Amino acid sequence: MTELKDFDQHNDIFEITDRIPECLQGKRVLSANDLLQTLRSALGAKTGSFLDSGVPCRVMAADKAGWQKGRMVIKLEFVPDPLPELQDKQIADELSSIRNQS
Repeated sequence: MTELKDFDQHNDIFEITDRIPECLQGKRVLSANDLLQTLRSALGAKTGSFLDSGVPCRVMAADKAGWQKGRMVIKLEFVPDPLPELQDKQIADELSSIRNQS
């Protein structure tokens, strides 16, 4: 599994490379902070708390008995595409070559 990247809300930039969702109002390039603000606006004042502290709720999981109290939070995560296997091998070979030179 690929490790998730934490990002800096003010400095990291996202570029939408596919169809731009309507809620982004035609913006293709946004900072993480701008993206979160745009999503807050799209959700509206009452539901924007899903992105902040969350909304109190409870859940009944299929594999557990009874209700569990908690908060429902929507989080923004960036998941990098996996490197093609050939590229992984090339990187490993380059690292091995560098280590052998030392």
